Amino acid sequence: MAASISPLRSSFRICNGLSFHHCRAKLRMHRKCESQRRHLHESVTRHAAVVVSGTEMARQIHREIQREVEELVAGGNMRPHLGVVLVGDDPASHTYVRNKTRAASILGISSDTVLKPSSVSQDELLELIDKMNRDWRVSGLLVQLPLPGHIEERAVCNAIAPEKDVDGFHIVNIGKLCLGQRSMVPATPAAVWEIIRRAGIETVGKNVLVAGRSKNVGLPIAMLLHTDRNHQRSGGAVSFMYPALESLRAYVDVAPPRFSQL
Repeated sequence: MAASISPLRSSFRICNGLSFHHCRAKLRMHRKCESQRRHLHESVTRHAAVVVSGTEMARQIHREIQREVEELVAGGNMRPHLGVVLVGDDPASHTYVRNKTRAASILGISSDTVLKPSSVSQDELLELIDKMNRDWRVSGLLVQLPLPGHIEERAVCNAIAPEKDVDGFHIVNIGKLCLGQRSMVPATPAAVWEIIRRAGIETVGKNVLVAGRSKNVGLPIAMLLHTDRNHQRSGGAVSFMYPALESLRAYVDVAPPRFSQL
């Protein structure tokens, strides 16, 4: 059976035939390399990626919401109802709305979709939103984006009652989010935060990189990650990176070999 060679014996082998001073320098270099190797191994182990089963987590969340909805209704409350406004014939928008209403149905939430042609005026759309705001049967309201060019999206988002703003795009909800106050949070950032929370990933006091800075996704994610434990959120130091993906390597401790191909 072959015997293992210790670092010290390996060092003596390296020094064979060299002067004492040269040998000592070689030993120092070898020890430095060994130290760096151990540090790298510890760093990789410490920062190893956490693989999260999003599918299983989604199933669990679905079960929880279904139970909460049925308990709400069993307590004599009205079944939650989602009102959706869809403008135009954009295929992607129709797909998104179809998926949202299907998900609502699975969770026990009723919904209806109001279709408007792309030629609808902004005033007419705002009147419809005001009507749905005042409709006590509508628990949540969303207007599917994007909208036709002649309609100002910000005006539409701000017309939705903040308490019914399920997309979290109203200026009041955005402001509360930035202040760490309870608010309606946009869906994708809320999903990211829920994954972090359920996976038990500790980010308090850590550096957090958000690859993207969109107003509907990147910025809200940064706000969720920036607040502290007093708001039951992560309290990390957030950095933005967009669009220079090749520069991401400088913002992480250990980058896998294929990282540069992103």
